[in-house]
Amino acid sequence: MKILMLTTVYASKDIEVINNTSVCHYFSKEWVKSGHQVKVVYSYPIYLKILHILASIFKTQITRISNSSIRTKRILKTKSYSIDGVEINRIPIYKTIPLIKYSKNSIRTQISKIVGLNEKFKPDIIVGHFHNPNLELIYNLKKIYKVPTCLIVHGDTSNILQFYKSNYKELLSSIDIYGFRSIPIKNKFEKLFGSNYKSFICYSGIPKNYFMDYSTIKSNKLSNSFVFVGSLIRRKYPLIVLKALSKSIFNKNFSLDYVGDGFEKKPILRVMRNLKNKVKLHGKIERKKVQEIILKSQFFIMISENESFGLVYIEAMAKGCIVIASKNEGMDGVIVHGKNGFLCKAGNENELIKIINQISLLSEVEKEKISKNAINTAKSFSDSAASRNYLNAIINLNKNNN
Repeated sequence: MKILMLTTVYASKDIEVINNTSVCHYFSKEWVKSGHQVKVVYSYPIYLKILHILASIFKTQITRISNSSIRTKRILKTKSYSIDGVEINRIPIYKTIPLIKYSKNSIRTQISKIVGLNEKFKPDIIVGHFHNPNLELIYNLKKIYKVPTCLIVHGDTSNILQFYKSNYKELLSSIDIYGFRSIPIKNKFEKLFGSNYKSFICYSGIPKNYFMDYSTIKSNKLSNSFVFVGSLIRRKYPLIVLKALSKSIFNKNFSLDYVGDGFEKKPILRVMRNLKNKVKLHGKIERKKVQEIILKSQFFIMISENESFGLVYIEAMAKGCIVIASKNEGMDGVIVHGKNGFLCKAGNENELIKIINQISLLSEVEKEKISKNAINTAKSFSDSAASRNYLNAIINLNKNNN
């Protein structure tokens, strides 16, 4: 099968993108492994030159408050390259400032470049990640290629109403099936646009070698050990984790490992002064070492907001950690409170303290049951299974239509 993927975020070896994600490449490389031909159109957003300069100067401050990908480099030339057998065309697409609609001219130019670069490539399906501008690009490319289409929704879509006041229904109806990165994202979309659209939940997966049996996992765990893995930025509330632990029943008997870096490191260091050797900041470390730290940890806490779906939670569950994630965010629906983990309101210190205290009162048998349930849940989230489920949702739709 020939798959054309459209995205505004993708892996690149020659440029730095702050808050970048490899989720699109996880899917596309698995499809290539399965024998499909994948071509990626990476629409690289460029803005007024001054904005890229400012982003480069103030990238630390912007990262602190923003969940968006930040591009410090203004790239004007199209580049073709490949990673893991996936062919990528990185094509710049212009708008004056972020967070606005792309102009009709930018969309027309992008369509022309996409068709020109893929002149000998007739896709069987078109998939898009991130709705601006890919909703509009898919709408136009579907007229040219006349194939099934899919749009993966990663977050808030309320700006569709603002951008396409007169024709948003027509644009939305051009998509044959929607993939939502979490159940809360699906619910928010349907609240805005209704539930008549065909859809599936588009979860990511982790490598099969991350899964271990419980007996091996149990022998590695250190009692009352906690871990946080993620950027140390405000919306992930890393400081709240430390404050809650220090005020909980565990206050004199816990260890906390932070894996990641960011602007919230400074306030964490200030609080750490009174906690002796209980807390360790590892910074950014290689993936293998991250897995070792997760394996020895009994608990994983990250109560972020604006989190579509986090593979690190699945990695922690696969290693038997008792996970505390956020309500109404990406893991809500995967984690069932009290069964295979716990859910806390994003950034709510008092609620987090209560949950930590609740866990501390559980018997070892009860903790073991939650840990085993977490492992069993994680087993359905291998990267190969996730990419297969994604593609099958589109293929089965096409079969049903025939």
